[in-house]
Amino acid sequence: MRKVFILGAHRSGTSKLAAYFKEVLGFRGYAEGHIYRLVPHLMQGNRAIQKSIPENAFEINRIGKRTIIDHLVLSLDALISEHHHHEDYYDKTPGFQMLDAAPALHRCLPEARFIHVHRNGIENVASNLRNWERRGFKDACGMWQSALDAWFRVKDRIADRCYEIEMDALKTDSWRIHQEICAHLALENRWSRDEIEAYFGAGSSTSTVPLAPPRAPLLEDMDWSPAQKALFVETCGENMRRCGYWTAAEAAAAAPEPGSAPPSAPA
Repeated sequence: MRKVFILGAHRSGTSKLAAYFKEVLGFRGYAEGHIYRLVPHLMQGNRAIQKSIPENAFEINRIGKRTIIDHLVLSLDALISEHHHHEDYYDKTPGFQMLDAAPALHRCLPEARFIHVHRNGIENVASNLRNWERRGFKDACGMWQSALDAWFRVKDRIADRCYEIEMDALKTDSWRIHQEICAHLALENRWSRDEIEAYFGAGSSTSTVPLAPPRAPLLEDMDWSPAQKALFVETCGENMRRCGYWTAAEAAAAAPEPGSAPPSAPA
């Protein structure tokens, strides 16, 4: 039984990848999962309780945080596996909380496989703003930042069973991606190149622009205010560099001049 966890920021291509698992590979699953988001909440609660009580004085400390977390993961796994009739399934839950849960899933479920989808932060923020008109610019930046911060916290701990995808490659290099996913999951490839390229060429039901833009967007080309551009650099600039979307020189060039106070950005 294969268990695949699709990870990434919101608006990063996770929906199209989840649809591919359901419609092409025949895995069971839903548009989004969110059950395993309970795990980091329990971690936080456990830490809060342990700070307030003497070490080893109460049962929660005698049993131990890791034992409690592991039992929760195994209980959720049993429930979800039964729900999916013990057939191959995927869980697509975007955002930082599921990424924070990934190391516990990796530790407890040796059959688990992970796929992390990346998307350029400028594209991601722009997509968030198009898709949710009421979402503020600051929130859109924060969603991408928090997911990438979580990714860099956990990536080394799940690396031996994780496959990384750049969102644009789902359209521009879909056959290679499909072959590598089959290898990652030890799946027999029963699909033709034409079938896979036609499927990903159709884009996604949740897409607001073509899946692969003609070129990587430049910050100066965006119709954002100077305040918004400064906020993007402040919030997302370091992860743009860490992900390779900006070189160190580009990140430095995008940053405000030392000593200058960026104008207040909209919330």
